[in-house]
Amino acid sequence: MTSVSVPDSWSGHRPAPWLALSGPVVAVGALLGLWWTAGGTEEAVRRQTDSALAMEAAAYFSVVTPWTPAGYDAPRLLSTVNVLVDGSFWPGGIQVALGNVALATDTIGLAPLPQELLDRLAQPGVAVRATHARRPVSVLPFLGRDSTTIAGWVGAWDSLAPQVPGLRANLISVVAFLAICAAGLAFLREQATRFRLVALAVSAGLILVLGADLGWSVRLTARSSTDLRLLIARRLIEVAATGAGVRQARLPEIAGGLTVELVDLPSSGQVDVQRVNGPDGPRATIVAATPRTRDGLRLSMKPTEAELLGCWVGLTSWVLLATLALAGSTWVSRPRDEGSQSQG
Repeated sequence: MTSVSVPDSWSGHRPAPWLALSGPVVAVGALLGLWWTAGGTEEAVRRQTDSALAMEAAAYFSVVTPWTPAGYDAPRLLSTVNVLVDGSFWPGGIQVALGNVALATDTIGLAPLPQELLDRLAQPGVAVRATHARRPVSVLPFLGRDSTTIAGWVGAWDSLAPQVPGLRANLISVVAFLAICAAGLAFLREQATRFRLVALAVSAGLILVLGADLGWSVRLTARSSTDLRLLIARRLIEVAATGAGVRQARLPEIAGGLTVELVDLPSSGQVDVQRVNGPDGPRATIVAATPRTRDGLRLSMKPTEAELLGCWVGLTSWVLLATLALAGSTWVSRPRDEGSQSQG
């Protein structure tokens, strides 16, 4: 009979510490990855919403403000801006500038914009993110009547309240972290298979629940973004439609980035955003009334929540990575029979 020596960590039921703990360490990293993916996606949606609302506001000011040989009628523009800023329907904050001079009270130190941002605004179709103020702001150029000359800029911020992080996700994260730590101890010390399997199931289950909760929170933010863009565009169009001297043919300009169709307006109108399945996929729609023409404008867009595939793929990947890592540690930490130490 020949004696075969094996590492001490394999002589009993305890594995090498790095093998047993590698799965829990990866799982903790996956927790951070879940938060990173969800938070990054939601921030992108919020920035997109700020930019979209700034674009709608800029178009609204251009449509309703009279044009003079010297440019926009400054007193009329100032009055219009402050009415919108004080309006109860406008979410978050908004600032408008002629040249680089703010027209509304600057509560966050946004104006004047640094020259670097002004130079970037001169590039066609560019929205910049200003971070020098007390709040991050999406800034777009405010174009003149010829749609080429830059008369100033419009900035919007905090249009949507963040859903991530939320209290529920924070609690799930804490419990999941504790479960992963307990799983690591079970992999190191527990000889019974059932304890390791329970630790695996509880930890993986909590990570799955966290991923689903974060994904749902991001979806709520994206859905709110869709509703907000359509509702604000409708409100601005309906206000502009009753303004003196406003050309009705320019009203669709306010719905920048949205699909606009002329429709017969029902007697009650379409009050809420509706979601329908069209030939090109899901669409979110709303109808803005234009009383002077006795018609309406149907505004539609692809729902933002329908464009979250990348987020869901990322969250699913982190969940699978954590589960596979924990399963690997469960397997390598299984008990070894004493009889395997020698062979005849």
